[in-house]
This record gives sequence, structure tokens and C-alpha cells, in this order.
Amino acid sequence: MSELLARTWVRWTALGLAIAAGVVAALLTSIEHHSRLLFTVKPTDVSVTQALPASLTPSGQYHLFFGRTLSVGEDGPGLVNPCEWFPGQADPATSVGPVSALSATPGQHVMKGAVLAEAESNQAKRSLESSEKALTEARSALAADQKAAEEIASAPAGPAPGGLSRFDVNTKLIGSMKRVADAEKQRDEAQRTLDSGTIKAPVHGIVDSVNTAVGSTPSCRIPVLTMHSDTLSVTAHVPNSMLNRIAPGQAAEVKVSDTGDSAQAAVEAIPSRVLTTAEGDAKNAGAQEGSGSRSPSPSPAAGGRSKAKYPLIIPLTNPPVSFRPGMAATLVLTLDKRSGVLAVPSKAIKRTPEGPAVTVVQCEKKQGKCRDAKKSTLRVRTGLTGNGMTEIVSGLRQGAEVMVPKRDK
Repeated sequence: MSELLARTWVRWTALGLAIAAGVVAALLTSIEHHSRLLFTVKPTDVSVTQALPASLTPSGQYHLFFGRTLSVGEDGPGLVNPCEWFPGQADPATSVGPVSALSATPGQHVMKGAVLAEAESNQAKRSLESSEKALTEARSALAADQKAAEEIASAPAGPAPGGLSRFDVNTKLIGSMKRVADAEKQRDEAQRTLDSGTIKAPVHGIVDSVNTAVGSTPSCRIPVLTMHSDTLSVTAHVPNSMLNRIAPGQAAEVKVSDTGDSAQAAVEAIPSRVLTTAEGDAKNAGAQEGSGSRSPSPSPAAGGRSKAKYPLIIPLTNPPVSFRPGMAATLVLTLDKRSGVLAVPSKAIKRTPEGPAVTVVQCEKKQGKCRDAKKSTLRVRTGLTGNGMTEIVSGLRQGAEVMVPKRDK
């Protein structure tokens, strides 16, 4: 009985070892088989992209005064002395009266052209009426002088009607023309003064703040309102080394990790402004630029090397509704692209003394499996490389199967 049990145990042990050996052999074969992949050469797109940290910003931020609307970051010298925004212009307090009406509140969405604030403008109205009256009188005098000039031009030689010489008539005509021009200038100035008593929304957008009250006196030091457009842009800082690779029309993708959404866009203009900051202050300078203030150039005494970056601003035409100003984003720029070219995974390219080459596999397929595989090395001429793919300019035909390492050894 014990001998029978012993023989049975030996048989089962041998069977187990055989099964284990088969499993190991199959596993090794599988590992060897799956350490390579076959890639079928076909037309595809090869792109070179660059990802940059970015942020979503309103397409426009505005400070609204009586008499002027300022686009922050474009024509304003900074927030230190806003009165510098009125070169050659009088303080609004000298041209309009106290604030008479406010039609906007913070957070309110307003349409372009909507009246947001008004100032008392009785004096401006009277000035306009007076200038229009003066212009009417000047034009009447000019018409009379033009008629006299026409009459003397057609009359026989001799004194002009009224005893004036031809020279006197022409001199009077020139003076009348000048008076009309001056009256028109005064009328236009009076109209601008009257218009400056009304603040209208420059774009569709959101009111950020209201910094005055009814009855207060306007000033160039404090904007009456601030607002931002309801359209979005993406802003990224391009390093100097990358600037010459940016061109209008390049495709761009904006990704926001917080929402998981993305949007397509295109570069409209090459960055023209430069931000020069100390390397240690680069992060802080980026925050200042996003807020609309200008970053001062670092002095040598501040320490650190200077670092130039160029703000690239790209408008978003149809962003997802989840996009909000201030969100962190990633801007992916397509710097170069080849469409519909033959390409292979870059890992399939081998560097040889003779140049780049690939391993081509030829085999007879039976029931979806490769039988009697034959490998050969072919030299190729490569083109653009990007996003893990390399363009094949020559050396391979469409449909060829190329061996690609699946994992690094």
C-alpha cells in the first residue's frame, strides 16, 4: 500500500514539474514576444509641441473715468499716479459736475454701450449751445462773403460792390473761413465735454468695482468704475529662447486640469512686450503681470540675473462654460507639423554608423499570427521628430511593418 502511494506521489510530482516547466517556458516566450511590437507604416501627422504654464484672463480689463476709458496694461503708465493717464487733458473735476447717477453695481453683467454713470453737465450743455450758435453765425457770414467774392469775380474791372477792393473781399473771405474752422473746433470740444459726463460700457462684461457715489466730485485719481470683458484669453510667458519659434496662425490647445476641459485656439500675434525680472522674482513678476500692473526692471543691487520673458496672449473664441478668469491652465503650442506623412515611433529608429535605420519584419500571416518571420535592417532618411513619432522621408513604403521596442531593457 505504501509503495502504491509512493508511486502515485512520484507521478503527480513529475506531472506538476512538467506543467510548471511548460508555464515558465510559455512565460519566457511571451515575455520575448511582447518585448517587441510591430508598427504598420502609414500616413499620419507628426507635430512638435511645447507646453507652457498659463492662466485664464479676461480679454480686457478697464478703468472707467469721466472723459476716458483705459484698457489696463496697454495705455496706462501704472497705478501709482492715474492722473498721468490724462496727458494734456484737464482733470474731469474741472469739466463735469458731481456724479448724478450710477446705473451699475459690482458683479453686474453689462452690455456694450450701456450707460453706467452720469455726471451733472448743465454747464457743458450751455457751452455746447453757445458754440453751436457761434458756429451758425460764422457759417452765415462765410456764405455772405463767398457770395460777394463770386460777384466781384464776375464783375468788370473796378471797385467791388460796397466800395471794397478785390483784395479786401478776398481777405474778408479768408477771415470768415478761419472763424468757421475755429467755431467748429469749439463746438467739437464742447460736445466732447458733454459726452465726457456719461460713462458707457466699452464691451460686454462684468463690473468689478464702483468707486464713487452720487453727489461726489469726479477725479482723475480714482476710476469711477472698473470692469472686465466677458470674453477670455489665455496668457503665458514665452522665454527668449523660444520666441523665434512663435508665429501667427500656429495651433494651440488650452487645458485646465481643475475642470478637465480644453479649448482650441490659434496664435494671433507674436509677443511684442518684454518683462525683464530677476530670476528669483520671476514667479512674483508673473503674478504682477496677471494683475495688470507693470513689473519694474531689476537693478543690479537687487541681486540675481535678469531673465526676459514675453507675454503671449491668445483670445479664446468658444471656451467651455467651466472656464473662469484666474484659473491655472496649460498652453500647448504646435510649433511645427507635418500632415499625412509616413512616420514610425521614434523608439523604432536605430542609430548606426551608416545613419538612422529600422528593423522591418516580413512574414506570412495565418489566422492573424505571423509565421516564418524574417527581419531585415533598412536605412532610412528621417524628417521632423515630435510627440514620439519620426517622419520617414525615404527608405520605407506604406504598409511595411517595423519592429518597435515595447519597453526599455
